[in-house]
Amino acid sequence: MGRHSAPALRPLTPGSITVEQLAEKPRPGSRRARRLAQQAQKKAATSAFFPANPYAEYMNENLVISKVAVSSPLTVRRVFGRSKLAVLGLVAATSGLTVMAGASSLNNFAPADGSNFHLGAASAPMITKVDFTVQVDGKTQKVEAIAGTSLAKALKAADILVQEADEVSLPLDTPVKAGLEVKIVRITYKTLTENFTQPFETVEKADANLTAGERVVEQHGVEGAGTRTVRITYRDGAETAREVQAESYTKAPVQQIVCVGAGQAAAPASGPVDPGSARAIAKSMLASYGWGEDQFGYLDALWQRESKWNHTASNGSSGAYGIPQALPGSKMASAGADWRTNPSTQISWGLGYIKGRYGSPAAAWAHSQRVGWY
Repeated sequence: MGRHSAPALRPLTPGSITVEQLAEKPRPGSRRARRLAQQAQKKAATSAFFPANPYAEYMNENLVISKVAVSSPLTVRRVFGRSKLAVLGLVAATSGLTVMAGASSLNNFAPADGSNFHLGAASAPMITKVDFTVQVDGKTQKVEAIAGTSLAKALKAADILVQEADEVSLPLDTPVKAGLEVKIVRITYKTLTENFTQPFETVEKADANLTAGERVVEQHGVEGAGTRTVRITYRDGAETAREVQAESYTKAPVQQIVCVGAGQAAAPASGPVDPGSARAIAKSMLASYGWGEDQFGYLDALWQRESKWNHTASNGSSGAYGIPQALPGSKMASAGADWRTNPSTQISWGLGYIKGRYGSPAAAWAHSQRVGWY
C-alpha cells in the first residue's frame, strides 16, 4: 500500500500497548482508520438526520486523509422535537388552528438508535362566542362576538360604524362578554344662516316739567334686524343645542325713551262745595281711590273744563257724555245701568278711568293742560 501503509496488526497482549495509544487518532490509511470509518458510515446510513455517506478518503500524493461527518447526539434531537412542538403550539394559539397534523408526523418519527421519541397531541385553545346587545339608530340589536374581543372590533365586525363625535356608553377597549349592554348616541351637527329681530330697550328719565305719575314717550323704540350663522347640535336626530358663530345687523335697534313726571303742579283753586252736589259727591269718593283732598282741586278743574259738572252734558261732535265726558257715554254702563241720569254712577266711572289711565287727578290735569284732552 505504499510507504504510508499501516503496519501489520499485532495481537494485544498485556504490556504491549498502552491506554494512551488506544486514545490516539489512527494514522490515515491504516486499518484502524478504515475500520472506524466503515462503522461511522453504517451508523449514518440508518440516521434520519445525517447523510448516508459521511466518510470519504481523498488521495493526494499517496496520502490518505479521513473525514467523518459529525452526528448529533440523541439529546439534540429530543430538544429539536420539543422546540418544534412549542412552535406549533404557539402558531395554534395565535391562529386558532390545530397542531394534530404536525404532532402526528412527529410521533411517527423514530430515532435510528431505537430510543423513544414521542409527542403528545396538541390542540388549539377553546374559542367562546358570546352575545351582547347594542342600542343604536333607534333600535336594539343582538351582536355575536368572540369573548374577550375589544368592543371596537366587535362593533366593526358587526358593521356598526362609530363616528368620532358619537357617544358610546362604554370605552371602546372594553372586552366584550355575555349580557353586555351598549348604547350609542349619534351626534350630528348642522350649520345654517337665519334672520333675526332684536327687541328695543326702554329707558326712563325724570322730567320736572311733568307732574308726578305722568309718563310721556319722548322717542319711540324700533326693533333691530340682522342675520346670524348658527351651529345646531342633534342627539339621535333631536335638536339639543344652538351656538351662534357669527352675527351681523342690517338694522340696529333704537331705544324707546319715556319721560316720567318729577314735578308737582300747583292745584287749581276751587270754590266752596255745595252739600249734595256732584262736586261734593266726587270729593267724598277721593279717599276710596287712595287720594287725599289735595287732589280735588285738580279734579275740579278738569271736570269743570270738560262738562262744568253737568251730568247731562253732551258733545255734539264727538259724542262724549256726562260729567267725565266718557267717549262713548255707554262706557259708563260698567258702573251702573243708570249712567245716563245718575251723577254718582258717572263720577264713580270717571274716577276709575283716571286711576287706571293716569294714576291721579293731578297727572290727568297735567296731560289735559298739555294736549287739551285727557
